[in-house]
Amino acid sequence: MASQYKWTVKLLLLTPLLLFVAVLSMGAGHGTYIPSILLFPFGMLGVLLEDRISVPFIIIGILQFPVYGYIIDKALHSRRLLIILLSVLAAHAALVLMLLKHYRDWE
Repeated sequence: MASQYKWTVKLLLLTPLLLFVAVLSMGAGHGTYIPSILLFPFGMLGVLLEDRISVPFIIIGILQFPVYGYIIDKALHSRRLLIILLSVLAAHAALVLMLLKHYRDWE
């Protein structure tokens, strides 16, 4: 079963390290949100919608990379692998760009 979900497991294990980097860069509100935006745009979406980082969006951020891994694992044997990967990348990048556009409003 683990070999069937290779990317899900890898990204699940990578998530705590990436979270540590993101939280450390925030500096309890005195740092920068840029690494958090770049790594966890779905989690940071709460800042745009609610003007704060709330628990539901923290959970979404934590699940983001394992979900990416699951999508990759399911697409690996598909004829549309490239389209699926580019779609995930495009969604991530579009959200990052949208958040960075509004980043000055948070400072």
